[in-house]
Amino acid sequence: MVVGGEPREPLRDDLGCRADRANLKGFAFEYMTAGRAVVLGDPGPWFCAGQTGGRVYLRVNDTWGLSREALESRRGEGAKVSLDDLDTEGVLDVQELLGHYAVELRSTQQDSEAERILSLAAEPQRHFVMSVPQKEQTDPSISTE
Repeated sequence: MVVGGEPREPLRDDLGCRADRANLKGFAFEYMTAGRAVVLGDPGPWFCAGQTGGRVYLRVNDTWGLSREALESRRGEGAKVSLDDLDTEGVLDVQELLGHYAVELRSTQQDSEAERILSLAAEPQRHFVMSVPQKEQTDPSISTE
């Protein structure tokens, strides 16, 4: 899946209520157990709160103020995911997903947008980080029985 919305202007986290201005309004990928997704814009607050599988690739863009730190601050409280640099699998995933997205854009005569997307795919490690679930999802010191 590719979420194609992008911010129209730099993020203004100082205004509060981040969900109002985010491309995804909150709790994106909350209970993701498998699969892959690329988010081109602001994932909104509380993303990946219950992610236990799969991978989410998140755009970083300093011009928008969408840095790794801004993404960390949007991660769901208690989310057991880490934001990491892309590994080899991540590079291939982003290139594949954005390649398919570019084909769809071209099919609707959005050729310049397809080219812009392909330029992101050409350097995925520069433009994306990945949300990956931690191996241990529960605190073993707390009994649930």
